[in-house]
Amino acid sequence: MLIPVIFSEEKRKELEKDIKAAALRMFEEKGIRNTTVSEIAQSVGIAKGTFYNFFESKGALICSIIDDYDQKAYDRIYERLGSEKKMPAADFYKIYSSIFTPENTFFCHIDANDIEWMKNDPQTKMLFNSERAKKLAAKLLGFMEGVRADPDLGYIANTIKTINLILENRDLFCAEVLNKNISFLPEHLLLYVTGKEDIH
Repeated sequence: MLIPVIFSEEKRKELEKDIKAAALRMFEEKGIRNTTVSEIAQSVGIAKGTFYNFFESKGALICSIIDDYDQKAYDRIYERLGSEKKMPAADFYKIYSSIFTPENTFFCHIDANDIEWMKNDPQTKMLFNSERAKKLAAKLLGFMEGVRADPDLGYIANTIKTINLILENRDLFCAEVLNKNISFLPEHLLLYVTGKEDIH
């Protein structure tokens, strides 16, 4: 009979961080589908069974990694807000447009094949739900002042999804101008949400 390993809270946090870092590195090198839980566990010196003391599955691990990226983005927003409830849309744009970089978004580390896997995983498929994307759009608008009275949440959500699609398929684009292409979309969103540009 195997005796479960008991970790201190500090060691547990350290191992969880190591697991996520190792997984992200492997996802980038060989893709999500080809990375096994056993390999992730081995890379940080734990047994496969011990991995499941931290994460229910590979999909749950991915969701946790994405949550970390999201929390980092929200921390930057709340830091800028300070004691205020909202900020000018142009200030929000500066923060938001910097999110689409490897250090700030999970989707810079994966490709279209990984997305296909995630769409079929019980834990990660909810990330692609349209209603979830609209709720996220509404949450982001809630941080901004000077927002138009009639924002189309589906349009905003689709524009954000378009940015992610470009990141996931970046190898198909001309690398030297890709950042310009990506920065255009948040710029367009700023004009749209402030009512300076319309959709027809």
